[in-house]
Amino acid sequence: IAACKHINMLKQVLEAGYIDPELLVLLNEEQKDLLFRKIREDQVRKWKTKEEELEKKEKSRTAKSKQQSKVSFMLGSDGNPWVWVMGEHHNDLPYEQLVQKREKDNEEKEKQRL
Repeated sequence: IAACKHINMLKQVLEAGYIDPELLVLLNEEQKDLLFRKIREDQVRKWKTKEEELEKKEKSRTAKSKQQSKVSFMLGSDGNPWVWVMGEHHNDLPYEQLVQKREKDNEEKEKQRL
């Protein structure tokens, strides 16, 4: 019966990862050493389990994203990716005007919503 109590107490300490200081004082050095080794073993076991779970999730997420997404760039007449630099085209508005236009559009949308 006493051994069962000690085993249950050890299980509780391992689950919590903490031992009450008053209880710790009652243990001899050999028991303290054993207890701390068991706590550390349990910490390492939990850490490894968590790492394995994270690796599995990462692998499955990476595999899914590789299957689902693909990026391709539009090519220009020279065969290189097509780029547009804002402000270089004669129909482009300056940045300040673009911001003002966007703010005005947002205000109009807000008024229509009300």
